[in-house]
Amino acid sequence: MYAKKIRVFIILATSDSFRNATEKLNITQPTLTKQIYSEQKVWAKVTIDLRHS
Repeated sequence: MYAKKIRVFIILATSDSFRNATEKLNITQPTLTKQIYSEQKVWAKVTIDLRHS
């Protein structure tokens, strides 16, 4: 699970464009956008939880 997320992150970081990244990952742009958005929500919740601990 984490290996897939790391792979996506590395491909996004090293790609020239969002479109190029989706081609390398063999997924559509809306799918990648949804994955990024869902990860953002998870990290935002973790950050909030840590601040209130």
